[in-house]
Amino acid sequence: SQYVRKGITEWLPMWKKMNWKKKDKSEIKNLDLWQQLDQVASKHQIQWLWVKGHQGHEGNELADYHANKAIENYTLRP
Repeated sequence: SQYVRKGITEWLPMWKKMNWKKKDKSEIKNLDLWQQLDQVASKHQIQWLWVKGHQGHEGNELADYHANKAIENYTLRP
């Protein structure tokens, strides 16, 4: 998604410089997930690209399939 691509390439470096806060000093939503993504991504050389969804792009369709399967199999636990 554009949210993830912009988050990792544009916003995340600024958040880190600002001690994991936004410009307005507010909290970052899903901070734990952003920090995990930062940690994993830092170990790899990644070219972050955005492709329009549901347009027949093979990799995007595969990712969508797996995301939906994970949602189907996900159960909330107390």
